[in-house]
This record gives sequence, structure tokens and C-alpha cells, in this order.
Amino acid sequence: MVACDMPWISPEGMSYLAQWAPGHDAVALRRGEGWEPLHALFSVRCLPFLETCLTTGALKLTDVCEWLHTYPVTEREWRRFDPELRAFCNLNTPEDYVHALPSRTN
Repeated sequence: MVACDMPWISPEGMSYLAQWAPGHDAVALRRGEGWEPLHALFSVRCLPFLETCLTTGALKLTDVCEWLHTYPVTEREWRRFDPELRAFCNLNTPEDYVHALPSRTN
């Protein structure tokens, strides 16, 4: 699962997550006490559970990561592929987009 406003997907990071998928419902980065569920892997086995969450109003994916058997990837592990954690940055406004553009000198 990747959010549509996260342009810096890390293919290397996703491949790393995939190696931990067998035997787990989900694999996600755990930072401190929180999860990064919008750049993570979820098994298709989770679909009925996720549908129930939607219909009952349990909409926080961070909670879902707690309820599922989620493998926690550490920030240190992830930084090997993405030192600045750019994969977890999102662009919500035009200003975010402009700020994300590479610097240009004239």
C-alpha cells in the first residue's frame, strides 16, 4: 500500500519489506511508538478484516497495524535504502510540491 500523495516510493525498501511478508499480515516501518502504514505491505488475507474496519468506522491504519500480526521494520533498517526517509513524505499542497522540486540556479 502506498498513498497517492507519496511520490518517492522506494523500490528497494519495498523489496526489503517483501522478504518479511511470509508469516505476517503486514510489514511496515515502526518509528518510535508509531507505524508508517501508507508505505507498507498488507497481505490479501487482510481484506475481510480491513473491510470490517471500514464498515465499523475503525479508519486509522496505525491502529490496524497494531491489531494485525505486523512485522516492524526499524527506522535504522529502512535508512539503508532511504537515508532521508523521503518515501514517507507526502505532497498535500501546491507549496509542498514547489518545496519538493530540485533546486535550480539561473
